[in-house]
Amino acid sequence: MNRIVSFFSASLLAAALFALPTSGQERTNTPAPTPTSNSVKIWFRQSKINYVPSLHDNQQNLDSFTPKLDSIFSDKIHYRVRSIQFTGGASPEGSIRFNRWLSVKRAETLRSYLSNYVTFPDSLVTTVHLGRDWQGLRQRVLDDPNVPGRDAVLKLLDYKEEPLEELKGMRAYNYLYLKHFPELRASSLVIEYDTFPQLLTAGLTSKAEYFNIPKITPPIGLKSRLGTTT
Repeated sequence: MNRIVSFFSASLLAAALFALPTSGQERTNTPAPTPTSNSVKIWFRQSKINYVPSLHDNQQNLDSFTPKLDSIFSDKIHYRVRSIQFTGGASPEGSIRFNRWLSVKRAETLRSYLSNYVTFPDSLVTTVHLGRDWQGLRQRVLDDPNVPGRDAVLKLLDYKEEPLEELKGMRAYNYLYLKHFPELRASSLVIEYDTFPQLLTAGLTSKAEYFNIPKITPPIGLKSRLGTTT
């Protein structure tokens, strides 16, 4: 009888082992990740790089964003970070060199603030320094039908790489300077990551639980005999 027990024990073990994926082989029921992104933006005073909590609801924006950021980085079961991009920008008035410096420092200011909450892996981080944010201005003009001479402004922005001097001569300049330029003095973070909704929905605490292997049991008759064998 001991031989029978040993034989069936070995058979059950072999069946369990064959149910496991081999090295380098994924299970067919691997939870599919869902690509997700999240972002935050803060604004700066003209020609400044220091963080002002009361400007443009900066502090409120960061207070609502940082708990999610902390969760994404600390919960390595349900989230997997793919990329982190910091962007700094400036409004067009002022020299090209100075606006470039502003955009670099504004991106650094946001990263420095958020680094109090999480550690950003350098391998995942990219930084974009916009300098004079002409693309941002163009989008704002496109979205604002009240811009004086809007079509002419859009044409200028489309065909001139550095159109500041020409723009200053247009009747739209004062309107843009007061309404839209302040919105370009900003820095932002966009984080792209994968979520595993199957794990979140099921309330599982590890991916191992998702891959739970069904328990293998012997037939009822054999089970009773195996249990009484000495």
